[in-house]
Amino acid sequence: MTDRLSAPDSLGASQRRSLPRIDAVLEIDFESDHTFFSGFSENLSDGGLFVATYAGRRIGERLYVRFTLPGLESPIEAKVQVRWLREYDVDGSEHPGFGAGFVDLAQGDRELIQRVLERRAPLFFEG
Repeated sequence: MTDRLSAPDSLGASQRRSLPRIDAVLEIDFESDHTFFSGFSENLSDGGLFVATYAGRRIGERLYVRFTLPGLESPIEAKVQVRWLREYDVDGSEHPGFGAGFVDLAQGDRELIQRVLERRAPLFFEG
């Protein structure tokens, strides 16, 4: 497995891991340059999410994502930026994909994500 961090202007590893995150298997649709892809999320924080997919992305690339939180009917739509990549792992222990930080997320949607985070135990939190 290889996790590659993005350019210095993005979240570093310690900051990425300082945000509470939950295990969240969510179906995600994402698009770039009029190309539509699907994947799923393995985790979610109010700073971003991991999108498990074989569709190649570039660090710094901006995408539109759409996903629905458990218990809600309306999807959340946001603009994200690819912060880091996880390449295909031949032993299959982890899914390939990318970590994406929210660039444009409506305040109401951010509050919904925060409520979900408060209801469920975080995977990792460093104070």
